Parts: sequence; structure tokens; C-alpha cells
Amino acid sequence: MSKIEFKPLTDDSLFKETFGREKNILFLERFLEIFFGLPKGSLHGKITVKMETTLEKTKDGDKNCRGDILIYMDDCIINLELYSTFDDEALSKVIFYGERISGSLLDVGEKYKKAKKFISINIIDNVKVKVHKEWQSKYRFRYLEHELTDKMEIQFLRLDKVKKIPYTVGENELIALLRFIGAETQEKRDDYAEKGGEYLMSVNYFLNGFMDDEFSNTMFTMENKIKETGIAEGKLDGKREDAQNMLIEMPEVGIDKISKITGLSKRELKKIKNEMQKNNLTSFVESV
Repeated sequence: MSKIEFKPLTDDSLFKETFGREKNILFLERFLEIFFGLPKGSLHGKITVKMETTLEKTKDGDKNCRGDILIYMDDCIINLELYSTFDDEALSKVIFYGERISGSLLDVGEKYKKAKKFISINIIDNVKVKVHKEWQSKYRFRYLEHELTDKMEIQFLRLDKVKKIPYTVGENELIALLRFIGAETQEKRDDYAEKGGEYLMSVNYFLNGFMDDEFSNTMFTMENKIKETGIAEGKLDGKREDAQNMLIEMPEVGIDKISKITGLSKRELKKIKNEMQKNNLTSFVESV
């Protein structure tokens, strides 16, 4: 694979390509499972996504607005946005989009109480406007201590605050994910991916092969295969089978990356390689 110039995941286009494309739905599913604290795999096949969707106008004079990543679930609609700089204009945009999207969730004639819940998830950095000082905050409509509704919710995830949290082994999954998203160098992103486990490593491989469509598509196909065969649940037989397939069909990936994908040690992979050679698997490439 050709060397690719590093681009931070806080880059708007790269973030949307990674989490907003239908072909990458596994990445988005796991993102939301981590965000909501749901079991792994619980959202599989249960969401649909639209990227840069133009919101329907209510009248001709309305300002155009487009949700970056709109996610549709049975009981709610989510707008996922990332702001590399969060200022007064960005805050006004969050509120305006929230009003427009939440106001469009009813069909003509439907009762207002039937409206789906709307959640605005905003990953923000370089914060220049007053929002809560904690790394995660949630806002709803309320009067003093009385909450008026939970139908509209705006959440902020502050990368600037996460960067200041000391790393701990086995840290909060959402913090690990945000730390990965906010990484400012390739070395840091690789390090966070390795510490974060299989999910972040698979996203990182996609990013590293982002400009090479053939490579990234192959890696994503293999990631799907890994999920289907049970490697994600730690089944050794599935790991060995997929490692063998990758050694045969994708020798260009290299033993280091195969080790990270499958969770098998390099020593175990070399053992598999020796077994394959003894069994005369001639399609195996010696250079791996």
C-alpha cells in the first residue's frame, strides 16, 4: 500500500466518509453502541444513515440546512456533527438544526406526542463559547428543575477536555473513542487504536488505506468476514481460519496487521504459516 499523508479524523470530510457512509455502517453501529452504553452488536442492522441530507423547507424563504450524518432508528433520529472549532456561530447552528430537524419529525395530521425523539450529538474541539466544562454534557428544555420534554436533546462531547484526561488501562470506551478521533498525529492515532482494541484498530486500518480504494474495500470486506465468523466474540477457530485466509488471499497486508486484526500473536501466526507450508498450500506467498 502506498504511504498516505496523515489527515486527522477531525477533518470534516474524513469524519463523514468514515462514519457517514452506508458501506461503513459497522463503524457507525459500534460508535452509537459505545455512545449509548449498549452491548456490542445490539444495533446491528437496526439503523440507517444518510450523509449531508438537505432538510426539507417549510416555506420558500427558509434557509437551507443539511445534517452532516443523519441516523434513523425505530424510536429516534440522531444528527451527528463534528466541529474542529466551536464558536458562537457553531452553537447557533446546533440550536437551529435541532429546531428544524425535531420540527420535521411529524407527518401531516399526526399527534405531536407521537413525534420521535431527536438527539443532536456534537463532537467539538477548540471551544470558544461557553458550554459545560465537563467532557460530556447534555441539554434539554426545562424550566428551573422541571423538565418540559425529553423529545429533544443536545449533547456535546469535548475533544479539548478529553485530551487532558490521563490515560488509564481499561478506560471508558467513549473516552477512548474520542481520544482516537482527536489524535493530532499518525503516531498517536496508531497508539490509541492499539490500546483501544479491535474496533479502533479496524477503523484505523480503514483510515490508513483511505486514499487507496482497493485496499480499504478489501480491509472492510475482511472486517465483515471477521464479524460474521465470530472473531469479534473471541472464537479461536474463527480467528485461525480467517488468519489463514488472509495469509493466502491478502499477503500484502502483512503479518503485523493480521496479528492486530485477529488478535493472534505473531508467534501463533508463524505457527499457522508453517502448518500451511507443510500442507502444500502453494498459493501462500513466502514474503509474508
